[in-house]
Amino acid sequence: MKAAMTGEIASDSGAELKTIRIFVCSSGDMIAERQAALRTIEAINRAAQGEARLEPYLWEENTNRFQGARSYQGNIPLPAEFDIFLGFLFSRIGSRLTEEDYRRDI
Repeated sequence: MKAAMTGEIASDSGAELKTIRIFVCSSGDMIAERQAALRTIEAINRAAQGEARLEPYLWEENTNRFQGARSYQGNIPLPAEFDIFLGFLFSRIGSRLTEEDYRRDI
């Protein structure tokens, strides 16, 4: 499969596949659930057999794109930029936001 400039993926036959972007987030106490979600996404991609592609976004896999002048939170895309938000919460909620990051998210 080849990536297209439009954010869609071309299958081996040349037809463009719909890419569905999923923002995956969780607090540190939900690692097992997060891993289960990723295994499920992989299974759905295999079962879809070229009809569509689910593309999970995990901040920890994208730290190489982070810009030093921004805060940690400021480097993470807004969930509204994705097709699906998949969030897991239990006994923790995450890091406190700075005033700037809070305003960015409202």
